Amino acid sequence: MLKKLFDFISCKRPRSEDSSKAPIKKRKPYIFCAICNDVISLSSTLRCGHSFCEPCIAQYLLYSAECPKCDRFVRNANLYPSFSFDQIIEEEIGKTDLEKWKNRRNEVEINKKSKRLRRAEIGMKIDVRDLEGIWCVGIIKCAIKGNNNPAIYVHFEGWDNCFDELIPLDSERIAPLGLYTNKNIPKYVLPKRDGNKQADLVYYKQ
Repeated sequence: MLKKLFDFISCKRPRSEDSSKAPIKKRKPYIFCAICNDVISLSSTLRCGHSFCEPCIAQYLLYSAECPKCDRFVRNANLYPSFSFDQIIEEEIGKTDLEKWKNRRNEVEINKKSKRLRRAEIGMKIDVRDLEGIWCVGIIKCAIKGNNNPAIYVHFEGWDNCFDELIPLDSERIAPLGLYTNKNIPKYVLPKRDGNKQADLVYYKQ
């Protein structure tokens, strides 16, 4: 008798139309890039601890010296990939948007490869980013070739030889001539034709 009563009550109990569906998982705000407002793709973390899409923050720092979230000076800081954070993001977004997210990552990787220096010859001019994060014109003075750690010895055009630097050939600090130096990004104004040891920095409006 009691069983029949419980069965009757359960039949009368209202059910939500979506009761058979799994609840929608709300995404955590920290997986979104503060620049593009999309889910972070290929996360890059600044020394202040904030993470963004690698291409977003790289483009942002061409024109600004501060972190977009905390305004800390970060221009001359390295961008650190965070593989653990990428794993967290992959688990967080779920299967629905996983393919779209992976396609974005692949596009970023392809774009990065297109910006790399394809050849290095003595006397060739290139774009080179100095230790202050400013893109300059550089001249290759020496090329160290080989299977292990190929590098180039670069002279910064207009600067004193004391700033010459050995840079790995696969470094993101070097690029084909004009890729960055032709943009309206912060540049040095050199007081002398050559041999400068200091210069003013000029900012351009975007």
